[in-house]
Amino acid sequence: SSFVRVLSDLRGFVSAGPVTLAVRARGGGLVGGAPATRRFFGGGANGYRGLAGRQLSPFATSADGKVRVPYGGTALLDLSVELRAPVGTWQDLGFGTALFLDGGDVTDGWADLDGRHLHWAPGAGLRVATLVGAVRFDVAYRLTRFGPGEPEAGNRFAYHLSIGEAF
Repeated sequence: SSFVRVLSDLRGFVSAGPVTLAVRARGGGLVGGAPATRRFFGGGANGYRGLAGRQLSPFATSADGKVRVPYGGTALLDLSVELRAPVGTWQDLGFGTALFLDGGDVTDGWADLDGRHLHWAPGAGLRVATLVGAVRFDVAYRLTRFGPGEPEAGNRFAYHLSIGEAF
C-alpha cells in the first residue's frame, strides 16, 4: 500500500545567562494505508512526558476490556515548553534542573483532534552532564484526561530516565 506521512517540528530557544527557555511544537498527518510501524505514537521521555512511551495513541480493546493495545494514529499534535537552569553551586559539577509543560494528542484523524481537549502534564526534572550527554530524570503529573477510557487510566504520574535533552 502507499501512504504519505508528514511531520513538522518547530523549535525555539532563548537564553538569558545560564537559563534557557525551550519551546517545541510538532504536528503530523498520515494519508493512505500506512503500516502500524509508520503510524504516530506519543508519550515518553522525548514527547508528551505525562505518559510512558507509545501510550498516547488510539487503542484497541479486547472483548473483555482487560487488554488495551495502542495501534497508532494518523494525526499528531505535541507541544512543549521547558525552562532549563543550572543548580546553584552544583553548576560546576554539571547539575541542572528543568520545569516543563507538555500537551498533546494522537488521534485517528485530524477531524478527531481537538486542540481544546489535549492531554496536559506539567513536571520537573534533574539533569547531570556526562560525556555522552545530559542524563535526565523527569517526573510529570497529568492534569487532564486521566480517567476511564484514557491511556493509563487513573495513573497521574509518569517517570522518565533518559540521555539527552527532551528536544
